[in-house]
Amino acid sequence: MAIDTNTYNHIKSEVTQRCKMCSGENFIVLKQQFRDDINSARRLDNIRNVQDLIQVLEKRNVVSQHNINVFIKIATTTQQPGLLLWINTQIDLSKRDTSSQTAPNSNYNNAGDNNQPVLNLQHRSRRNQIFDCIVEQIGYKWKDLARNLDIVEGRIDELEERYKTIAERTRQILLYHETLYPETWLPLLLEALNRSRRNDLRLIIVQRFYV
Repeated sequence: MAIDTNTYNHIKSEVTQRCKMCSGENFIVLKQQFRDDINSARRLDNIRNVQDLIQVLEKRNVVSQHNINVFIKIATTTQQPGLLLWINTQIDLSKRDTSSQTAPNSNYNNAGDNNQPVLNLQHRSRRNQIFDCIVEQIGYKWKDLARNLDIVEGRIDELEERYKTIAERTRQILLYHETLYPETWLPLLLEALNRSRRNDLRLIIVQRFYV
């Protein structure tokens, strides 16, 4: 989606500031995320920090007001759930500002009979897709994920007794987690996947739902 210039510059500045200490192996992993976009080994090697990375990607039009997924990738790869949440909040605020400026003066509501905002419907659809992805692929790591989402052992045992399949148990865990953290469930979930040694699944979610 497109965002206004002020929001774009604000997000870019915040990402640059919060990620300025990213270095070593973490920064190498981050750069490799954009290897194909940069398409130059020399240029990639010359990128020394996040600010350099953003500038190069801007020149190649990989990140702009019309495509800010790079910032989300940076926040996720550097494992900063707080920054990821902040970025998503800025995006939502920008969407609402745009909608309020362009919405026609009409009594019609295309979101449904309950006057539910379109934004909430989009959020629910994305959430369901993310849950489906995890349910299908988490496998035997479901208990590790539960623990890293601060689910107590008693609750894990209860799920194991009540639900026959890992898929059912995992879905209940994800729904419970969202209930506990309605505003921050996604960044916390991505962090929990990483701690559960399912960084591969975390990256799948980032690439599939943010690109």
